[in-house]
Amino acid sequence: MTDIDSGAAPADIPNADAPAAAPSAPAPNVQAPSNILDQPDSDQPPAVQSIWPDDWRESYAGQDDKLLKRLGRYASPKAAFDALISAQDKISRGELKKPLGPNASPDELAAFRADQGIPESHDKYELKLSEGRVIGETDKPLIDKFLESMHGKNATPDQVSAGVDAYYDVVEEMQANRYEADEDFKRQSEDALRAEFGNDFRRNMNMIGGLLAGAPGGVKDMLMEARTEDGTRIINSPDTLRWLTQLAREINPVAAVVPGAGANAGQAISDELASITKLMGDPKSEYWKGPKAEDMQARFRQLAGAKERMK
Repeated sequence: MTDIDSGAAPADIPNADAPAAAPSAPAPNVQAPSNILDQPDSDQPPAVQSIWPDDWRESYAGQDDKLLKRLGRYASPKAAFDALISAQDKISRGELKKPLGPNASPDELAAFRADQGIPESHDKYELKLSEGRVIGETDKPLIDKFLESMHGKNATPDQVSAGVDAYYDVVEEMQANRYEADEDFKRQSEDALRAEFGNDFRRNMNMIGGLLAGAPGGVKDMLMEARTEDGTRIINSPDTLRWLTQLAREINPVAAVVPGAGANAGQAISDELASITKLMGDPKSEYWKGPKAEDMQARFRQLAGAKERMK
C-alpha cells in the first residue's frame, strides 16, 4: 500500500472527473471613438500630400493685401474655382446683371430698365396679383402713387406685384378683424337692449328705421357708417339707439301705438277705438271682466292719447 503525502493541500489535488477550465480573457482596452479634430501634435507631414502648395494664396495675391484677404474666404483653390464657375453660370443664365451706376445717363438708365424688365413709365407695370385679386376703383389713386414711387426706385414688376399683394393682405386682415369686432359689439348691444325694451325691442328698431328713412339725403348712410375714434360703429351703440328710440317716439307717437300703419295710422286708431268702445257698453264684456280686462283698458287709454296727439 502506498502512503499519500499528507502535506499536499486538498485544493491542490486535481479532480480527474472535472473538465479543464478555459483560460480567462484579458480585460478589453476600451477607448473613446476618435475625432477628426483630435489630431496628435506632431511635426511629421501627413501621409497624403496636398496637390496645392501651402502658400497658394500668397503666391497668387502677391503684394495685394485686399486680394489676399478675399482668398482667405476659401478653404482651398478648389473652393475658389467652384465659386468662380458658379458666378459664371449665373451670369450666363441672366441671374447676375450689371448694377446701375450712381451717375447713370438717360441712355444707361433706359438700358438698365430694359435689361431688368422695368417698363418705361410707372403706368405700364403689368401686375401679377394673387388669383382673384383686383384693384378697386377707390384704391387706384393709392396704387398709382405706389407704382410711381417704386418706378423711381427701379423696382422690377415682380417686386412691385409683391408689394401690392402685401398691401391687400394687410387690408383684408384688418377688415376681417374689424368685422369680427363689429359683430361682437352688435351682439352685446342687442342683448342689453332686448333685456331693457322687452317686447318693444323690434318695434323700437322699426321706428328708428322709419325715422332715419325720412332724414335728408345721405344722412342715414353717414350715420350707419360712422365710427368713433376707437373704430366702434355708432349705430350699434346702446346709448345711440336709446336716444333715437326716444326721438322717434316723440316725432311720431302714432307709430309707437300702431306700428306699420303708415299713412293709415289715424284710421287704424279710430277703428280699434270703435271696437273697444263697443265692448265698453257691455258690463259683461272682456273689457270689464276676465284676464284681458286690464290690458284692454290700458290699450284704450293708449289709443285715445295717440288720437289726441294726432290733432
